[in-house]
Amino acid sequence: MNSLSPPSNLRRGSYRQAGPHIRFLSGLRMLVRFLACPILVGTIQGADLSKLTNLEGRVIEVEVIALNDNKAEILLGKKPISYPMDQLTEESQAEVKRAIAARKANAAVENAARMKLPDGKPIVPNSLLSFTVKATDQERKWTKNEHLKEILISVSFPKDFDPGKPCPIFFVDDTTPGANAKQVGSYRAVGNEMGYVVIGAQAEGVSAANQLNSWDVRGVATMRAVTELGKNWPAITQSDWYFGGCSGGAKNCCYLAVYLHVTFKKPVSGFFISAANEMKLLDAIKNYKSDKQGFRKTVFFVSSGKTDTIATPEKAKSVADGFAQIRLGEVRFELHDGGHILSQEHYRAALKWFTQLRKNP
Repeated sequence: MNSLSPPSNLRRGSYRQAGPHIRFLSGLRMLVRFLACPILVGTIQGADLSKLTNLEGRVIEVEVIALNDNKAEILLGKKPISYPMDQLTEESQAEVKRAIAARKANAAVENAARMKLPDGKPIVPNSLLSFTVKATDQERKWTKNEHLKEILISVSFPKDFDPGKPCPIFFVDDTTPGANAKQVGSYRAVGNEMGYVVIGAQAEGVSAANQLNSWDVRGVATMRAVTELGKNWPAITQSDWYFGGCSGGAKNCCYLAVYLHVTFKKPVSGFFISAANEMKLLDAIKNYKSDKQGFRKTVFFVSSGKTDTIATPEKAKSVADGFAQIRLGEVRFELHDGGHILSQEHYRAALKWFTQLRKNP
């Protein structure tokens, strides 16, 4: 007979244990190898999962499947057990936490592998992915631009991206009309490293000369990106949305943020404003007949170069002060040693700060 010790006995406070060697398989499954030594009867207090055996001293496979309310949900063979963490040894608690982390990471990878882009291609984390969609008559009407033919969408996902869950998003804006998607490459590596999805969308076939309604074109293109990606990632609208750019892109992103806020009725979480000499948020709110309600908790990271002769530190500081004066969320102003450039160091610091604020609002 090769029966397991009854689960009820474990809950009541006794189990059989021996001195085995333990190892995790694929970070999820613990295999106990029984060694020739006396079988001992112990108590749950300070229990070592590596010392659980069946009544005949044979191998028991212990699979950690969840951690709920500080209880490890495990399978002893095929029997489910709820095991209080505080009644395990420190080593067993650590193994449980490692197993849960590995299980979540593997699930995220598997889920991401099942998600497809609108063009049918699979998601490859930490890569620049681009696809085009045909513009609709309605989108040409919204932009008042008959030249709008296609929309180019670029996106990059972090390594632990799970399409079943929300994930913070950084929307890129550029100075030049029709370059938002191309700028994703400048923000992708740091954004993915910090756990953010990075998105940029632009009109294709619309030259700078005939892109007369640039802010609406950017807004419509990015709205389409959210719609297309949301088909296989519904949590995109539940995610925290951040916007940013450098120089003219830092000003234009204010219009993009308000456009998407009005369209999706969604609060804006934050801005990364780099090398800007004007604060355009109030102008954007007025332009799209919005209000400040969706920005009450919006935070701002304003970056400036000490040697910037275009958006001088004084002008950049006035931009930060402008955000502070309209009494929205917290404002942070930082200087770097460079000129009129995108500081990757400041960009990383901004995303890290945004993450900290989400965890500790």
